[in-house]
Amino acid sequence: MQGKRQAIRMKESDGRAPCNAQDASSYQLSACPKDDAMPTLFRFAFFCATAVAIVYGIMWSLVVFVEPRERDVTVRIPSERVNPPVQ
Repeated sequence: MQGKRQAIRMKESDGRAPCNAQDASSYQLSACPKDDAMPTLFRFAFFCATAVAIVYGIMWSLVVFVEPRERDVTVRIPSERVNPPVQ
């Protein structure tokens, strides 16, 4: 009996209802709370939106604050590619 009272006090202290009917009749009638191991769809969507916002912010800051350097580019093309030999 002492163990049940201890468990009831612990459950009352964290604001959750007890999970079995015998304990529930002693102080409160409510359903057992769901386990929070699986994130909800809203949490997943919020996480995805936050990740996209961070990536978008990084890309925006690169566009605004980084100035590309202009330079000449020389690419050598072999004459065989420009003028193929006649066969």
